[in-house]
Amino acid sequence: METGVIIIVLLANACLVGVGIYLSSYLKKKAEGLATKEDFRDLKEQTAELTRTTKKIEAEIDEDAWNRQKRWELRRDVMFEAAKAIGAAKDTLSGMHAVFITDKRNAALGKPIRADKEAEAYAAFNKAADELDQAFMLVSISCGDVVRDKLGKFVLHARDLAVEIASGNPEKFIEQADKFATMYTDVAKAIRAEMDPKKKAS
Repeated sequence: METGVIIIVLLANACLVGVGIYLSSYLKKKAEGLATKEDFRDLKEQTAELTRTTKKIEAEIDEDAWNRQKRWELRRDVMFEAAKAIGAAKDTLSGMHAVFITDKRNAALGKPIRADKEAEAYAAFNKAADELDQAFMLVSISCGDVVRDKLGKFVLHARDLAVEIASGNPEKFIEQADKFATMYTDVAKAIRAEMDPKKKAS
């Protein structure tokens, strides 16, 4: 009888140990499964966050590149306008000189001056000079210091020459021809440098 009880107790213990081992193994696998699901969920969230961050960075890069492109296009357009304006100022100043020097020589010969032609020539230069002033303002706010300074000096010199011509000293234009030509060339070079595609990224 006692032996039977011992056997039953041993069998019961063996069953309990077996069930314990099974449950331990089961719970361990269950825990690993849960951990794997949690890891997967974390990985999924991290991937989503990374995707959002990447898209945000790409958008910022695209916007920055777009802004740089637009700034360069604006600078290019301003340079075209400035180039046209300095060309018009040079041509009208040269035309003004031709009218005033001719009238001065005619006056020395006792011939009448052409006041209407002088007024017309002066008005043409003033119109060109006003457009040059506007170009200078645009250059000042959108372009580099070099082209701004060169253009500013050219504007002032052109206006000074116009005053000299209109004041009865048209010879000043010839006397200052080399200086005027150098300043004109300097502005043209500065404009070319400002339009260099390498400046596109600045």
